[in-house]
This record gives sequence, structure tokens and C-alpha cells, in this order.
Amino acid sequence: MENIYLKVSSHQEVKYSKFSIPFSSWYTLFDFIDLETKKVVKDLLAVKESLDSEMMMLLTYIENCAENDLNFSEGIILGGSTLEFYARGIHDYRKSCEKIADYVDENYKSYRKEFRENSVK
Repeated sequence: MENIYLKVSSHQEVKYSKFSIPFSSWYTLFDFIDLETKKVVKDLLAVKESLDSEMMMLLTYIENCAENDLNFSEGIILGGSTLEFYARGIHDYRKSCEKIADYVDENYKSYRKEFRENSVK
């Protein structure tokens, strides 16, 4: 897994998501992901009475992962020229997203219709 991160320059431009949002470097992308993760977690915690303890733990973990493992440089360019030092953070963040998506699919089916209706607006 980590060999691929040695081949990717951390200073190159990168496009993110299905909308191809451009970022000047991986550092700025990681900063964006961290900020967006915090916003989503904050919004979800505002309705915490609807969330169970497992979901709260998953949200806390992904927020910590984004801040401490993925965006530990806080958007500042470090000396490394590859993504080697970010390999674990990228991997953990992706796995956390998958866990949350699976958990939501399994345990929050009743909210799907409401979510889809509100996300289309």
C-alpha cells in the first residue's frame, strides 16, 4: 500500500471528489477535508439525541483522524516531496468513512428518505 504514496508528489495539484474540485497541493486538500469533516461532525452532534453511542464514537474517531493524521501540518507544506508520511492517515480516514457509511446504511435506514429529500434542495 505505501509504495503508491512514494510515487505521488505532495506538491502537485490535485482534483478531489466527483466534482473535480481543484486544490493547489495535497496539503491544501487535507486542510479542506479536515475543515469539512469538522463541519459535518459538528452538524451531526447538534442532533446527538438521534445518534447512538457507536455512531458518536465513529464520528469522534474520524474527526481525530482528519485533524491529527491527515492534516497534521494544518495545510502547511512540509519538506517531504511524496505522500509517504500521510499514507497511514489517508488509509485510516478512508476506512473510517467506509465504516460510517456502512454503519449508517445498517442502522439509520429510517432516515434515508429524509436525507435524500433534504440533500436535493
